[in-house]
Amino acid sequence: MKNKVLIKIITGVFVAIIVCFMIRTHILSPIIVYGASMSPTIHDNDRIIVDKLLYKMDDVERFEIIVFKADHTHNYIKRIIGLPGDYIEYRQNELYINGVQYAEPYLDKNVIKTRDFKLEDVANQYQVPEGSLFVMGDNREVSKDSRHFGFISKEDIVGNAKFIFWPDSLVDFFP
Repeated sequence: MKNKVLIKIITGVFVAIIVCFMIRTHILSPIIVYGASMSPTIHDNDRIIVDKLLYKMDDVERFEIIVFKADHTHNYIKRIIGLPGDYIEYRQNELYINGVQYAEPYLDKNVIKTRDFKLEDVANQYQVPEGSLFVMGDNREVSKDSRHFGFISKEDIVGNAKFIFWPDSLVDFFP
């Protein structure tokens, strides 16, 4: 009798561990943010949940916050600014996409002192190539982003950031 109870407990724990592993690997994953490139939206050492499964790579939206593979060992978290075919320009701390000025309410206007640039300054191209995205951090002054490393491939997207769960709160959702 005691052996049957012990086997059920061990089996239950084993199944729970496997389910948690599968959820973390394929559906939702917690990550720790290192650096200030996404301030004031996300801060250094914030913990966020990344949606890996339900996120449709073909359904990316402008201004969405994503996590993507920067190299074999590191992931970056940035905001999508340019979609395939877009022309990106930044003049006098104002964002222009395809010649239209966009408001960026998520930025701390007191901190931004970013040099002007056109997309050709970054990659000698006027448009974001098909299958690629142009991403930027919210803290434009310190962010290492597409202005530095160029476009990212949609295949490199890990998922989109859903919410901060530490230290802020479970209800701090992104737009």
